Amino acid sequence: MWAGGQRYTPILLSESQEAGYTVRDNNKIFDEKMPDFLRLDAQLTYRIDRPKTTHSFKIDVQNATNRQNYFNEYYNSETQKIERATLLGILPIMTYKVQF
Repeated sequence: MWAGGQRYTPILLSESQEAGYTVRDNNKIFDEKMPDFLRLDAQLTYRIDRPKTTHSFKIDVQNATNRQNYFNEYYNSETQKIERATLLGILPIMTYKVQF
């Protein structure tokens, strides 16, 4: 999956340091853009068909490349710096489904 970076309102560092929390620049609403979002998902399914039921085993790996995609920017009052939060890395999901 590829998507253009999310737009956001920049943070005013000096005002955030004085206030102790994130202060955004309301004169530049959605003026900045995060880097592009890229994620590769992979899925493998094994299905067993029986006369009255169907069994499915599925292994799904989301973000298989472990790319650290940014989704938010915030002011950290402990480090007094602007930091970016990332989404989850590799996320394996195993599923077993029975259909009657």
